[in-house]
Amino acid sequence: MPTWGVEETDPMPAPSRKRRLRVFAAILWAGALLVTALVLYLSWLPSSRVSRVEWLPDWLTRWADSGGEVMTMRTGVAMALAALLFTGAWAVSKWRFAPLGGLAMAVGLLALAEGGQLLLPARSADWGDIRWGLAGAAAGTALAALARILTSRTNS
Repeated sequence: MPTWGVEETDPMPAPSRKRRLRVFAAILWAGALLVTALVLYLSWLPSSRVSRVEWLPDWLTRWADSGGEVMTMRTGVAMALAALLFTGAWAVSKWRFAPLGGLAMAVGLLALAEGGQLLLPARSADWGDIRWGLAGAAAGTALAALARILTSRTNS
């Protein structure tokens, strides 16, 4: 039987499934923290034009600043990613209410981001942002829940 270059008597055993899941959950939480920081940073800039943030990729700033519906839709994209990461992290830790927790955290992030804009002189909270953000949070949560259902079926 081929061992793919690894001796069968390898002294370093493969990490246990439980440990791999903990590492995966930590990666998801780190991603969620990064997305949270990015959302709050971009939401609380003096201008809604993200092209002024030099370290963001050009393709992203061109899309985000293209105007029209994209200006509010981008909130939904960010909330979908946040909800996906939050829900995924809770699901990996096998918390029974992971979808509810992930959705609540994404909606809380949306409220904090939009509410913070009320304190900035050149910014204001926008109902379009809130609608797209809620839709994105629901979509990200649903996607994470679906992924969890599909992976639990293939693992059983």
